[in-house]
Amino acid sequence: MRVSLLRDLPAEDRVSMEVFADRLAAALRAQPAVSVTETTVRNGNRLVSRFLRYPLVARRVAADVHHVIDQGYGDIAALLPLKRTLVTCHDLIALLGSDLRGAPRTSWVSAARFRWSVSFLRRVAHVVCDSESTRADVLELLGVPEERVSVVHPGVSPHFRPLERAAVEHVRRRLAGDRPLVLHVSLGQPYKNVDGALRAVAGLHAAGIPAVLARTGRPLSPASQRLAWDLGLDGSLVELGMVAVDRLVELYSACDVFFFPSFYEGFGLPVLEAMACGAPVVASDCPALAELIGEAGVLAPAYDVPALTQALARVLESPELAQTLRARGVERAKAYSWEQAAQAYAEIYSAVASAAAA
Repeated sequence: MRVSLLRDLPAEDRVSMEVFADRLAAALRAQPAVSVTETTVRNGNRLVSRFLRYPLVARRVAADVHHVIDQGYGDIAALLPLKRTLVTCHDLIALLGSDLRGAPRTSWVSAARFRWSVSFLRRVAHVVCDSESTRADVLELLGVPEERVSVVHPGVSPHFRPLERAAVEHVRRRLAGDRPLVLHVSLGQPYKNVDGALRAVAGLHAAGIPAVLARTGRPLSPASQRLAWDLGLDGSLVELGMVAVDRLVELYSACDVFFFPSFYEGFGLPVLEAMACGAPVVASDCPALAELIGEAGVLAPAYDVPALTQALARVLESPELAQTLRARGVERAKAYSWEQAAQAYAEIYSAVASAAAA
């Protein structure tokens, strides 16, 4: 079965989508019944490539099934055989707008373009969601019939595994010395609640817990930098920037708490990676994260900074609770593998191709 995997344009530098495409493609190639062609456009003007060249290139790829891996590229389906096309929907955060604090700040043109792109999810043969939470959004916000929407959880790479605490103690000490180390991973989008993370760590300081907040991803915005300074975190904040996978595994394994207080998520891959590495997790209780974490972490409302601070303090002040969460996280992460995801996608591809042939 020939599958055209339609990736995001590299020029858009969407890290999460690159990771998703790389890992899914690798796992699909291990499926004996699937032959994968990865499709994208690499050069030229971004808008011309995205909205003119890419659909034309995608249409010329001979395939039994066309798989658009990003809901924001759903419009590519306009030039594809709809009965042989499926789209993965990771989230519909951009549609929530004023209903969601921290919703992406976009121009009306970008918002209209996104609404137009995801409107094609109503027309393709199938929509695959990363979580039950996203599936509920697809049903409610887009009106896609239930029978055409499935859930396939992303997996976690085998690279993410617990390292011996003694082996990464030097990492923790270099970043935090004898102080507790709180790790936050994000690209800084507003819905990631970066300012909430800063305020919660400042709350720890006020409670006498001198934690250090280490961040990977894109640096703080100027406004968040000013907030960190106003909160007195200038000596308790470490910006690490984008890091390689091996470095990220060290950080997950070394931290005393992994903190992920997002206002909303479609899945939450960094949380899964952190659990796989044995990091105690404190996260917001938004539906997708609650679904992913279960009893393997401590949850609190993203909008309630004192509650987030209290959740962090519970873990940092209780070695027994931290150890319990480490063990639960590692065990829960075992349920999420790219092999299982690829098998589920292969079954959906087969069903779509069979229905189209019929």
